[in-house]
Amino acid sequence: MSAEEVLDVAVAVSERMSANRDQDNAAIHAAVKEQVAEDVIRRADALAVASTIKRLAADPAANGDCVTFCFPPASKPQGAHNHAIKNSHRTNLAALNKMVADMAAAGDQAPGFKNKTVVNSARMDRVDHAALAQMCNSFNDGRSLARERVYGTGEHGGVGYGLSSLDPRVNVAMVFPDVVKPSLENASVSSYFVARLTLVASMTGRVNPRVLSGGPNGEMLSVAAGERLVGRDFCLFKMAADVFTAVVRHSHEWEDSTVFPLAECLRDSVVESPKAWRTALARTSVSEEFKLPGSWGLLIPRLSKRDQLDKAIRTLGVDELAPMADGYARSGSGAAPSNDNVLQDDGGDACVIDHL
Repeated sequence: MSAEEVLDVAVAVSERMSANRDQDNAAIHAAVKEQVAEDVIRRADALAVASTIKRLAADPAANGDCVTFCFPPASKPQGAHNHAIKNSHRTNLAALNKMVADMAAAGDQAPGFKNKTVVNSARMDRVDHAALAQMCNSFNDGRSLARERVYGTGEHGGVGYGLSSLDPRVNVAMVFPDVVKPSLENASVSSYFVARLTLVASMTGRVNPRVLSGGPNGEMLSVAAGERLVGRDFCLFKMAADVFTAVVRHSHEWEDSTVFPLAECLRDSVVESPKAWRTALARTSVSEEFKLPGSWGLLIPRLSKRDQLDKAIRTLGVDELAPMADGYARSGSGAAPSNDNVLQDDGGDACVIDHL
């Protein structure tokens, strides 16, 4: 056999082995997916996410950012040096270990996980990799809805919409910026977390893009016929819990100690770095800025989704159609503030706002 024929045989054998490997891997992935129930994965995700939130909240290097790990960029350059990617991977691995440990403790291990009590990232077999892929896929599935809740939908106000908008009439600000940070026990009903989205809205959700007039800080800026300047109050604490529920797609009962850091993170972004949201829209996911904590652009939906949400957000609500006493329509829901710091508790677990 000539050297050329030997090489041809070697290439053919290599291709068959590669094809067999791909078939084996596909079979393993399918088997793992069949053996592990989706609700088991989601519960492990929820517990791992809660653990990561608390860890990052206590880590000075995270600079208060305990949320972007839920929204890592699709492109993964230099993942080891990217805050969101690195912590997302750690969370998925922690979720996998939680699931494996729970199955072992319950004595109900799936066939592929017999005699396993821990998964070492340095010594993962193909079953481990397949299970980790399932964790990653499950973690990815809830991001779209979570981004919508950050951007703004109904009761979730519009942090992303208000802070990323280039319209000078649109803004998000804290209603009580000087209120002292509440204790953990009072956080869910504290006005410390009440924010107000100011925007121009209309019956159709369409806003005139004509040249605006008025002061540099947004005061007395004109609106077209059929439009109104609207103020909508919402609670960042409740929004934080809803965002994490969307991420893990599990009816997990979030402890206040888990929700508080995200609510504080969102509040800080409103008070201290609103410009970071606007400039984020001009960046790409592989830019240097997106490697750092506080890369709020990761929380903003794609342009096509923003176009859909913008119209819904800019549509006047029923209570915003009533005559305005001061030319400024305001809306909210729930009980009115009982004092400067705490809102009356209506029996729920989140701060609520009355019509102002």
